[in-house]
Amino acid sequence: MWVRFHAAVFAGAILVCVSAGAASFEGQVVDGDPPANPWMKAMGDLDGDGLLDLVLAGRAGPLVWYENPSWTRRTLSSNIGSAGSSTGIAIGDVDGNGSPDVVLANGVWFANPRPAGDAKTDPWTRREIDATDGHDVSLADLDGDDHLDVVKRFQGSTGDVIRVFRQGSNGQWAERTLAAEAGEGLALADVDQDGDDDVVIRGRWYENDGNPISGSWTQHPYTTAYTHPHVVVKVADLNGDQRPDIVLSPAEHAGSSYRLSWFEAPANPEAPGWTEHILDGSVETVVHALALADFDRDGRIDVAAAEMHQGANPDRVRVLFQKSAGSFTNEDLSDAGAHSIVAGDLDSDGRPEIFGANWNEDAPDGAPARVWWNRTTGGGGGGGGGGGGSGGSPDALCAKRILRDAGRRCQSDARCHVRALAKPETDVASCLSGAGAKLAEALSALPDKLAECADEAAAAALSISAAHAASEAAIADLLAGADLAEKPAQKLQKSLLGGLGGFCQKALTAHAKDAGAPDAARLTDQLSSARERFLRKAASALERAAAKGVVYDGPLPPALADAIDALVADFIDSLAPAET
Repeated sequence: MWVRFHAAVFAGAILVCVSAGAASFEGQVVDGDPPANPWMKAMGDLDGDGLLDLVLAGRAGPLVWYENPSWTRRTLSSNIGSAGSSTGIAIGDVDGNGSPDVVLANGVWFANPRPAGDAKTDPWTRREIDATDGHDVSLADLDGDDHLDVVKRFQGSTGDVIRVFRQGSNGQWAERTLAAEAGEGLALADVDQDGDDDVVIRGRWYENDGNPISGSWTQHPYTTAYTHPHVVVKVADLNGDQRPDIVLSPAEHAGSSYRLSWFEAPANPEAPGWTEHILDGSVETVVHALALADFDRDGRIDVAAAEMHQGANPDRVRVLFQKSAGSFTNEDLSDAGAHSIVAGDLDSDGRPEIFGANWNEDAPDGAPARVWWNRTTGGGGGGGGGGGGSGGSPDALCAKRILRDAGRRCQSDARCHVRALAKPETDVASCLSGAGAKLAEALSALPDKLAECADEAAAAALSISAAHAASEAAIADLLAGADLAEKPAQKLQKSLLGGLGGFCQKALTAHAKDAGAPDAARLTDQLSSARERFLRKAASALERAAAKGVVYDGPLPPALADAIDALVADFIDSLAPAET
């Protein structure tokens, strides 16, 4: 499967290469008459065919999705509840059955009928988390129990509360509220790189200690200079130092101006006064849309931003390409505006597209749902498909799904141990068994979608078991390296475990991406970047722990990285067909 697939796709990539030239995007209207007031937009592979679909909801419904690549519109639900000022929407596997669900900021979520049913034809079950409104919503497993949790925030004067909902094993939700200054904007990211996501808003981040309901959620200011309260918050490593940086844009209201900036994370993220880098010193305060991605595949994160239509014309949709470290070049994609945008690779060519729409029909050209197709060149092989791609050959889809599933298992193993550090009563064996059962279910479902996956899925199950044993050996060596009775030592081990699991997942995901669009140079760069990220995170964690008196005599980061490299290489080799 492995060699046969690579040759076929590489040949196809040659056929679709576009000529070298300036980076650009091409707009396409997916739906000229979407639900009224289309406030919520997202991407996710709802039907399990390996392609990202588009999801959109009107303020009062309905919630619809567009099947990639035909863009057939399907109604997910006409009853989304009281939307209020909700613009937030998130996609994730809330019920843990291997299929992505849809969560809205107004406290409702919709369970995907897959894998037992069909996302296209069967009803999606509507469920409630709470009855409060929300402007922003994000999902993450905050306590390492392998259940997605929900964090949301409203806006304006009622944006002074952040609501954290922990999902229990019985599907019930426990709530914790965090005080905040009035305003809007929310993101989840592992700011301190200890293996669990923290909460980020304008000016400060809240440290997650692994106990989302009873934990301290210590606040760490990163800037006091950026005072505009209504923002969009995004997090990514912009300068390539393997630390999560923070991007802020002024989102509300028309008629005033402020700046679009990113804040550089220092070696110790708890330190105040992160360095601010101004991307645009004067923008109207209607930049309600941000997306971060490597749009031109040069290894550096770029910034997409869009203005709402109530601002002064033109209503820019643009990408700031980071052409060299810290130096950005602007390219306008449209003057039609967008209320919110999301980025994702819709045609499986390795280049992220942008999906967005204005928030109501009063915009100059209404509020059509648009995709901006990525036509950038350079940074790797393969060109863009016009109206959506096929997602690759059956072999390609098999390889991508198996590798991604294996990566998730790798990270789940580490999270089981992270959870045990935060909650000593955790039954690690049971947690690991549950992660294994979820993976087995995902692999067994592959032949239902692609008959060609049957042999590969069976072989992968054995290979993943071997990889799991290897990762457990590495984790055992790591855990033996420090006295876990003290909190600083626990924080160190959480950071090392989280980094180890993340490195393993990123390495296998890089191979999955390469299965869809082979590019040896890009694969090497991504693997090297993942390893370097882990090494830097681990070194920083060890330095912070040493400053607090922690003695660590376990395997050093390079040895841990070598163990993961070997694990990944063995797994890849095990999937390759025997020579004949």
